[in-house]
Amino acid sequence: QRCPCTVRLPKGLEGGDVSSGMCTDGGSLGDGESCLVSCAGGRSASKATCNDGVLVFPPLKCEIQDQQICTVPQLPPHTIYSKKPGDYVASKEKLTVTCEKGFRLTGGKEQQSFACFQGELSLGSGCQRCGKWTIKVKGARYQLKGWDKIKFNGAKTDNFEVNGVTTGSKEDPVKNCQEFGHPEQLLLQEKLSQTTVLALSCSNQEIFVDEAVFDETDNAWCS
Repeated sequence: QRCPCTVRLPKGLEGGDVSSGMCTDGGSLGDGESCLVSCAGGRSASKATCNDGVLVFPPLKCEIQDQQICTVPQLPPHTIYSKKPGDYVASKEKLTVTCEKGFRLTGGKEQQSFACFQGELSLGSGCQRCGKWTIKVKGARYQLKGWDKIKFNGAKTDNFEVNGVTTGSKEDPVKNCQEFGHPEQLLLQEKLSQTTVLALSCSNQEIFVDEAVFDETDNAWCS
């Protein structure tokens, strides 16, 4: 015996009352029955169908209605905003953050733009002292030349990790792991900004960060 469905509307979708044919949150549908859902605001109504206890929703792409504004916060040390503290930033508008000489944002960036989203600006910790990192990574199966002293121009608060990206994707700078039958390219990246430091090897082994040492006196590149 096939099962009915209880309607549970995901965030961003809305229904209406049953007489309009729209799905009602908490309502019930028999197997094979359909009701209509739409994006917030009533746009793009499409059928959701009950399939043996599972309500299958149409592939609607709904934008979150976000009209909240953001307020520019006080400046962290050595950090410059494109607007003054207390100014307003409209929803989806961007605030540009720049660093004074001798300082950089996470990942060694001199400048970055942050969008206002649902009343919040995720600006991080602001600009930090810049310098040069020396990073050592280790492979579980083998080690390649240079992995014991990888150099990176960055900020004092940077952290590093090894991540895999799909081989051949736009995030993959090498694009050859598929030739060896491996699905991912492993990258050494700064953790928060996801800035790529170095492409390491294909995903035929695990690689981990063994050590990272920061030298703030080696800062001619950012002074």
